[in-house]
Parts: sequence; structure tokens; C-alpha cells
Amino acid sequence: MNYLWIFSVVVIGVFFAPWSLMAASQPPQPGLGLPVDCQPGKDCWLVNLVDLDPTSAVRDYMCRRQSYDGHIGTDLAIRDLSVMAKGVNVLASWPGRVVGARDGMKDIDVKIIGRDAVKGRECGNGVLIKHTGGWTTQYCHMKKSSVKVAQGDVITRGQVLGLIGNSGLAQFPHVHIVVRHQGVVVDPFQGEIENKQCTIDNAPLWSAEAARQLKKANPGPFNAGFSAIRPNDEAIRQGLYQDKTLPKKSPALIFWTDIYWPRAGDELSVRLRGPDGKIIAAQTKIIEKTRARQMVYIGKKRKQLFWDKGLYRGEVVLKRKNNDGPIIAQSLNRTLEIK
Repeated sequence: MNYLWIFSVVVIGVFFAPWSLMAASQPPQPGLGLPVDCQPGKDCWLVNLVDLDPTSAVRDYMCRRQSYDGHIGTDLAIRDLSVMAKGVNVLASWPGRVVGARDGMKDIDVKIIGRDAVKGRECGNGVLIKHTGGWTTQYCHMKKSSVKVAQGDVITRGQVLGLIGNSGLAQFPHVHIVVRHQGVVVDPFQGEIENKQCTIDNAPLWSAEAARQLKKANPGPFNAGFSAIRPNDEAIRQGLYQDKTLPKKSPALIFWTDIYWPRAGDELSVRLRGPDGKIIAAQTKIIEKTRARQMVYIGKKRKQLFWDKGLYRGEVVLKRKNNDGPIIAQSLNRTLEIK
């Protein structure tokens, strides 16, 4: 099943400032730190960027469309709701003082409750921090009852602010960080002076370490697993179908993968191999349309009395040709034991 998601957005509210994309000053030092306690590319991913196009069109700092119209922040997502339940820390990227905080909102997909239910509180549970030089950072969609700071608190760089959640105008667990200078939104990958180099190497507000880590956080195949039946998308988002074993009488053997931002022209290969290494099911296709997220399933019904015992392997490879020519391959592998 293919589907697009409505991603997080921050609207003017009690402690939210209006925005445009023009200003002229230097960010405080040291640079912006990673706002999540995670390993980019392994257990968190850079999903949505700031939309730099003032019209209804969409353009991120790489001159692509990894955003949606009017998106003013940078989104770092975790795998699913089960990971959210365990707790992933949101970290302060710069030192400063808390000038606004909110907690107590439920973690629930906004598709279920509707946008009107979060009107004026689109950020969900969040924190706004004021820094020197007229800069602020805002952190949104934190987990209910997890916010650890209050208005007036002095914050150090890297301090835990709360936990990643799914509150406010959100449909998946992530942190949405907005950087502003004098009330004006600034894309941390571009800075205040418009840069049309369209390169992933842009990182004017990030610290050197954060920039290095974020290069690993590119969207692609981020989740996969096995099931004895065709899995339900909502159950996958809950964190189900992560079993390491299945019984030999399972009616079918399905391998699934979840992908952020597959682009038109990408080559996607998905394979399921048996204990002997032979391919049980496979699919290779060219992505026809760029999507925010796409789920792919392959598998086979059981025709023999039992599945062969042993280790089964699911493989995902997404190949992408960049503008400068080299083909980039992202892969994801999972194993399952049939007992």
C-alpha cells in the first residue's frame, strides 16, 4: 500500500512566533547540536526539511521536495510507537533559557482526532528556548508527561528536555525543531543567506559533529519485518510484526519494508530467501512517483506441510542516482527463524 502522510507543522500560538525566511546575523556558538539522543540512519531518520519556497510549491535546501508546503521545521523521526513507548530523549541544541513550555496533550494520530482538536496547539507538548543574539529554538510533539523543564529554567546544550512523542498536529513519533532569529524562521541547513548550491554538504548552523551525524540520517528503507499474514499498516506503526521466530505451520511467510521518501526513478529490490539461500519471493521495480512514505510486501503462502526449519533472510536495496552521477545504495536486512 502506498500512502502520504500529513506531517508536523507549527502555527502561531501562545508561545510561537510568525515566520518568513529573511534575516541577517550570525548564529550563537557553538553550533546547533543534534536534538535527539539517537544514532542517525540506524534508529532515527531525517524525514521533513524546511520548505524554502514562499509559493504553494515545495523546495528544500537541496532543491528537492523533501518537505511539504509551509513546513517550517526539521523533523527527525524514530521507527514506530513501540520505540516511542520505551523513550527517546529530546535534547537542547543550544544553551539558553526556557520562555515557554507545554505538557499534558495526548499522543495520538491527528487523523483520528482531527485538526480542530489541536487548533492553536499544533506543536503539541513542546518547549521554546531563547538564546543569545535574538535566536530561539522550539521543540514540538513531545510525549505526554515527559517535558522536564519549565519557563525560566536555564538550559545547557545537550540537556534532556523530554521524550519524543506524537502529540499535536502529528501522525508519527518525531521531534520537530524550529530555529528562528528575531522571530524569523531559519533553515539550519541553509542559514540566513540563501544558498542555491543544492548540496547535502550545507550545514551552516549545525555543529561539525551534528552535521556529520545528519549525513547518515537520509530517508530510505528504515523498517522491516516478517509476518504469517499480510500485515496491517497501522499495526506496523504500532511496532508489531517484529518477531524473530515464527512456527513452521504459519499459513504464509511475508516480508515487508517501510520506506521514507522513495523518489521517482529509484530502483527498489526486495527479496526473501530461505535457509538454503534460494529466493522464495522477490520484487524489483522502478519507483514511479516520489512519496513521503511507501510500504512494500512480498511473500508466499505455505503449500507444503511445514516450512523448512532454519534462518530466513529478508533483503531491501534502494538504488538512487544523484545529480552528480554516482549511484547511492541503501540497504536493510532482517532475519527470521522458523522452528
